[in-house]
Amino acid sequence: NNGSSASTTATAATAAAAGKENGPFTLLVKLNFATSSLVSSFLAEIQPLCEYIRQHEPTTLSYEVLLSDKDDTMVTLLERYEDKDNAYLTVHRSSVPFQNFRAKLKATQEKGLVKVDGGSYLDSGVGYVDSKDRSNPAVVATDRAILSATPSIAATSRSQPSRHVAKISDLSRPEISSILSLAMKMKANPEAYHNALHNKTLLMLFEKPSLRTRVSLEAGMTSLGGHAIAYMMGDSPLGVKESYEDTGAVLSRMSDAVTARVKSREQIAGLAANSTIPIINALDDYAHPMQMLADMQVMLEYLGVSPDGTANGLQGIKFAFCGDLNNNVTYDLMRAGCIMGMDVRVAGPKGGDFSIEQSVLDECAKLSAAASNAGTVKVCETAEEAVAGADFVYTDSWMSYGVKGEAREKRFNQLLPYQVNAELMKYAKPSTKFMNCLPAMRGDEQTSEVIDGPQSIVFDQAENRLHAQKALLVKLIKREIV
Repeated sequence: NNGSSASTTATAATAAAAGKENGPFTLLVKLNFATSSLVSSFLAEIQPLCEYIRQHEPTTLSYEVLLSDKDDTMVTLLERYEDKDNAYLTVHRSSVPFQNFRAKLKATQEKGLVKVDGGSYLDSGVGYVDSKDRSNPAVVATDRAILSATPSIAATSRSQPSRHVAKISDLSRPEISSILSLAMKMKANPEAYHNALHNKTLLMLFEKPSLRTRVSLEAGMTSLGGHAIAYMMGDSPLGVKESYEDTGAVLSRMSDAVTARVKSREQIAGLAANSTIPIINALDDYAHPMQMLADMQVMLEYLGVSPDGTANGLQGIKFAFCGDLNNNVTYDLMRAGCIMGMDVRVAGPKGGDFSIEQSVLDECAKLSAAASNAGTVKVCETAEEAVAGADFVYTDSWMSYGVKGEAREKRFNQLLPYQVNAELMKYAKPSTKFMNCLPAMRGDEQTSEVIDGPQSIVFDQAENRLHAQKALLVKLIKREIV
């Protein structure tokens, strides 16, 4: 900092006030838009600037750009960069990306479309530059008081506010379509996406056992140029010494996304409450959204739908589920069918532990009424009624981990009328495809002749966990879905 420009003078003055010659410095620019719709169109102007900063901005500089709508609700936060030694702003402020961005920003401000919080950003090329003496107890105490009253900017500084996916209905039909389209393209040409998540880290939390989930996520992140960490909660349980909310906040500082395969929906909600990175439900007691994307992708493939036709590719499809209706997979299949325009029919034992939760039925009713092309759900009396004329027949495991002895025998007998066997498949079409999200127990939810027969697509279905999840991760981590 030689004081030769307005930017370095501001930096030096702030450092002097803090009793330091150099940093750490925080450069903060807040843009408040007249309408939230303007934010998306402005993102393209910021991306070249962020890329330039990442490559050229040296040392001890935290650079934050916040975008807000007219109600001051933060819509996105782009780019935070920090390093270790001295802060130099001149290289950055003289760059072409910065000059272009500043010109666009100034023009937008003159039109009254955006308010810049920090006039020095336009005047001299920097926004507010702040340096705090972290060794001063008074400063630390003040910071703690502020953090206890308001959300921490540092906690959200990795990127813009993230989108969490707890159930498939957290995604809209256009968003699901875009994910499926990308998944199909990735499957056809994986090499084209080998660097899509370069240096990004996914943390995978496992409270329940997994094969397909762990392998597909870990292999997927590797193929996208990123890294996946598997954390087994059996070794060190979450929510015991620390709340899930605190865990979500901490993980936001160390990774780019989290998937969680857990026992309850409350755990997913807790992780998402304070997280500023995407929290993705990898299975709980209420939903299984990653499985839904793989299921819809395989259906589109067997229907001959191209990546450009995913939005309406499942419209009017007759889809049947037979088995346990009080089930995370069943719930999300019902939701997915309503969103994507399918005719969903489900059949299983009535009452007791087999009853569909009323909240799911209510949600499906709302989804069905939300659009003229929405799908429907019908709870059928018999498996034969559900399967009649179906394009796809689906079942899932009857037995949870650890169900044994008399409990298993009782449950087996209750579910047996809904077993998918050759006789039941005769009620469907000759072209009907059989699906199971696996693992499968031959002789329980389906017979060997069905799952190993020509109508079965279960292994194509399983493979698509890899491709669909890759697409979902790219969309969420790169904030293409916000």
